[in-house]
Amino acid sequence: MARLLPSDTFSVGQFAVNHPVNRWPFGKTSYKLLIKLWPQCSLALNSLGNAFRKAGKVREAVLCYRRAISADPTNSDAYSNLGLALKTQRKTQEAIKALRGAIESNPKNRSAKHMLAAWTGRTTTTAPSEYVRKLFREYSENFEAHLVGRLKYRAPRMLRLAVEKVVKPKGLFHNAMDLGCGTGLVGVEFRSLAKRLSGIDLSPQMINHAAEKSVYDTLHVGDITRQLSRIRERFDLFLAADVFIYCGDLCRIFHAVARRAIPGAYFVFSTEDCQEPNFVLRDTGRYAHSPTYIQDLAKEHGFAVVLHESVSLRKGDTRWARGRVYVLKKEAQRADR
Repeated sequence: MARLLPSDTFSVGQFAVNHPVNRWPFGKTSYKLLIKLWPQCSLALNSLGNAFRKAGKVREAVLCYRRAISADPTNSDAYSNLGLALKTQRKTQEAIKALRGAIESNPKNRSAKHMLAAWTGRTTTTAPSEYVRKLFREYSENFEAHLVGRLKYRAPRMLRLAVEKVVKPKGLFHNAMDLGCGTGLVGVEFRSLAKRLSGIDLSPQMINHAAEKSVYDTLHVGDITRQLSRIRERFDLFLAADVFIYCGDLCRIFHAVARRAIPGAYFVFSTEDCQEPNFVLRDTGRYAHSPTYIQDLAKEHGFAVVLHESVSLRKGDTRWARGRVYVLKKEAQRADR
């Protein structure tokens, strides 16, 4: 490793983040040396902790985060990251304490508030946009390798199979919209079924990866409901794979989709399943929705539920995450304003 001078305090953190972690000689000697050389650089220590955590070195990450907090007790990000690392170690109460420290040092840390609610059993209406952006900014480079390779993610394929069961013979949609398109996995599945295909995602990094697949005619960066309110087009197919796990209350999304749907349009999406009356925020930070809640929303916004199936969406830590795939159809007699 190139020799780093004490004057390079800020560059240490950037080096830890920007260089592949498998090239680092991770171990006690390395991080103790860095801490000794830059004892008061909280930003560098926090970034080094992130690099350790990505490499699966959680114990080393915890030590870096604690040292970062010691160097700067107002480093809210270090508190948040410490909480995530401690939760990985199943030290839930310590993790909760760390998140409270993050909020105390920065009351505007909405991501910490979201995870604190999840870990303390409180259900909120939706995940903050800052939380989702940060999650996918950090996740974007390894998103598909992790989701498809490790977690055996199947939601895009499940949506395609569900549509094929309903639309017979296999039809060609004129104008389709992929809500929360991510890196474009749903787009790849549905490109052959749509004359025109657009996508919306909150994360610019994910949109960049989706654009590289060359399956979308148009891509929009931003909040789903805001973008749909600005788009003047009408659509005959809406898709949302693993999007609603970041939204508890789906009323605004259903309303926005209904306004842009032509009569007979299909709304196809996946959810995680729950037995609670409406929806619940789980300790994963994701939301789950009950079938009754989805059926009530569909009726309220002029959709008929033509298919819903229980499916395995992806692998969890110890078992498959169970959910449902829905196919809704916009009824001709309802006009949403």
